[in-house]
Amino acid sequence: MARVFLNQLRNQTLDGPTPGRIMRFFGVRRSGNHAVIDWIMSNLPDTNHIHFNTVGIGGRLNAAKAITVNGQELRQIAMSPTDMERFEEDKKRADVVTIFYEDQPLRQVLKFAERITPDYDPYRPVYTDIIIRRSFLNWIASVYQHPKKFGLGEHHSVGTYATIFRSIEAWKHLLLAESGDIGMFKGAVVLSYDEWLQSSDYRSKFLSTLHIEPRNLELPDRMSHYGGGSSFESDDRKNRSDITSLLKRINVVSEMPGFLRMLDLVLSDPEVEELLAKREPDQLAKAKKLQSKWRSHLADGEQAA
Repeated sequence: MARVFLNQLRNQTLDGPTPGRIMRFFGVRRSGNHAVIDWIMSNLPDTNHIHFNTVGIGGRLNAAKAITVNGQELRQIAMSPTDMERFEEDKKRADVVTIFYEDQPLRQVLKFAERITPDYDPYRPVYTDIIIRRSFLNWIASVYQHPKKFGLGEHHSVGTYATIFRSIEAWKHLLLAESGDIGMFKGAVVLSYDEWLQSSDYRSKFLSTLHIEPRNLELPDRMSHYGGGSSFESDDRKNRSDITSLLKRINVVSEMPGFLRMLDLVLSDPEVEELLAKREPDQLAKAKKLQSKWRSHLADGEQAA
């Protein structure tokens, strides 16, 4: 009975007021998204807060992969219909609602004029949209490295590469949104994960941009349990103090044939090169050097054969 009620609830829209503030976060995996969200909320203590983790564009919030209410995970299946109705009221009256969209095809919003958040969109709330982005080479190094954390080694499967390339496609959409090419995101605030890691002054200014009083400028001591932790070191899941290593992930994989092969293929996409030239020209220059090194290696191998 509870499952039937939950399925009905997922197809409903709200019929009342919206929360005090709705912050929507857009990012791609391996970009510190959950650490940033947790940190922002640490600057809004004593608020009634609901977080919807990993929601699809145009998807119902109750279909999120996980939901927390004031830091406590909500187990929807275990809730009675009465509890679910109470939760629906909480969604309307919470002080802050945060929604995280990961690896989403944002360009389809432009193409199909699709609603992003149908639970709230009919009531025309003022959203605070935040795009979280990490520098290209450190990000793609982490995306590549992550499967190795699970013992897959240097030789990724076809399915693993498919996941990686879906993330890269979502990254392209993210940069288009950041550059204003997707009109719905023209008012979005962009957070640079690399600068956020390095500078408390940057963190303070970012909070001011969101009209949030800076109360905590320290980096989180622990990763959110939603995040996958570091792709490189298991200790990073518990200890985020080694900022230098987080900013030099590319150095770990820059000699790996599998990574260089993948990077060469990614850079063969003209849209990737165009976006990097506009948004991160320094990263494009470094990526081109790695690509040139890989192609020289291939040429030497052909001559030897």
